[in-house]
Amino acid sequence: MEDENNLAEGWENCVGGDPDSHGKYNALGHVGYFWSSTIGRFDENKAWGINFYSAGIYSINKTDNENIHINADGIYVVCITGNTGDTGDTGDTGNTGESSWTDNETGYTWSEAVHWEMNRSDAINYCDNLTENGISNWRLPTISELRTLVINCPATETGGQCQVTDDCLESLCSDDSCSGCEWAGDGKYSKLNDTAWFWSSSEQSDNTGFGWGLNFFLAFVGDGGFHNPGSVRCIVAY
Repeated sequence: MEDENNLAEGWENCVGGDPDSHGKYNALGHVGYFWSSTIGRFDENKAWGINFYSAGIYSINKTDNENIHINADGIYVVCITGNTGDTGDTGDTGNTGESSWTDNETGYTWSEAVHWEMNRSDAINYCDNLTENGISNWRLPTISELRTLVINCPATETGGQCQVTDDCLESLCSDDSCSGCEWAGDGKYSKLNDTAWFWSSSEQSDNTGFGWGLNFFLAFVGDGGFHNPGSVRCIVAY
């Protein structure tokens, strides 16, 4: 989009793709309508935003919090820091190397999250080559290891009803219980407050080119094509 302000006002513009509740249209796994700071060119009472359920771009009244085109929970906000020009450079270089965390319940050490658009191959290579806090033997976690980070959603916590584990990687291992819980954007389903789709190293054993991952917006355990973008936390498990 060359200039957001040059779009005509109205819902008919930039409606996006087919609705998807798993965050496939957003690099951070976000779903729902998010405000931007861009004011409508022809009506200063309107502002632009994006509905990441469909990647639709809309202008609405700045005081609106309910609309048929917007998620029922209201309108969300994600903040930005750094360069706000058109280069796409936010000034965020990714992992700062200062946030490794050890889970006392499991003994696993986790790297800082990296919210880049990494496909599965890039995610594996990233962890294999990571050095953080003097640690260099990182790897991408398995789906069972990734599930140890889930809280407040019993079905997909470790030992929960969802049968997708390191011992059950076929597509048939997934059922409705793996869909997780009600959508939440506050990180309530993650020990580390994550809210995005994260890759695991576990492949779907009966479906070449697909791997398992976890969407922490829903505590949803699901599969994705190896080419799909996702976020990454690396693990050291002694």
